[in-house]
Amino acid sequence: MRWLQFTISTLLLAMAWVGLVCMAVRYSTEFWTALLFIATLMMALTSTLACIYSTGARRAFAVGFLIFSVGWVLCITLLPRSLVLPFWWDRQASPLMSWLSSQVRTASPGSHIENFQATCHLVLATVLGFSGGLIARFLYWNRGTQ
Repeated sequence: MRWLQFTISTLLLAMAWVGLVCMAVRYSTEFWTALLFIATLMMALTSTLACIYSTGARRAFAVGFLIFSVGWVLCITLLPRSLVLPFWWDRQASPLMSWLSSQVRTASPGSHIENFQATCHLVLATVLGFSGGLIARFLYWNRGTQ
């Protein structure tokens, strides 16, 4: 399971990201959503640089992360709503999003369901990117010799 090894610094960054996500979900203000957007954008840009300058398994992870995370963002922004999760991606809150929001976030000044929805999409883009990176790293380590 060599493809599933991480360094301590990577795990510390992941813990910081989880803490940021928890704050952004709990208090769905524009500040926390913007901070999470900046963190997600920095991950995508760093992944782009890693695709260019890394080699081996690191490049495979970076390419997988970039394809899956940017692919999700492009999917929810460019495709018509009828094709992509019509019950979730609506300008008005869906019943599922309203229920999840009432269970998780606290009512605070500046907290809006739209911020919560954007936070959920940013978190999903990052989780999908991480999953894509793991899949790409797994495929890299298990590729056949030619």
